[in-house]
Amino acid sequence: RNPVTNCAFMVTETDIPDWCFIEGGLGSYHPGKFLSSEQVAKLYHMSPIAYASNIRTPLLMLLGMKDLRVPPSQGLNFFKTLKAKGVETRCLTYPESTHSLSDSVRTEADVWINVIQWFNKGVLDA
Repeated sequence: RNPVTNCAFMVTETDIPDWCFIEGGLGSYHPGKFLSSEQVAKLYHMSPIAYASNIRTPLLMLLGMKDLRVPPSQGLNFFKTLKAKGVETRCLTYPESTHSLSDSVRTEADVWINVIQWFNKGVLDA
């Protein structure tokens, strides 16, 4: 659900860049503060995208397309990267949803139905 996959990129597109600074161990965030190349590298290397070549587990992505916390580009980029590497991956997008994916009963029901189907497929096909 709306995964953070590249902190180095997310810091420039989220409405909570301070979260990226704290999680990345970069100290306090100040608007207009530019990252050094070392800080960008640190954020990148703590991100799942840096280890995409090691991922083998099938992955279901659920993205709210109006998410300002974790912009959908995070998940879409990761989805495309994993697909290119041959990892079984499915990406579902919800055009009117934000971060919670519970903006409507229809969306929330669709999310849970697809999660259950994904796990059933993985367990039954294993």
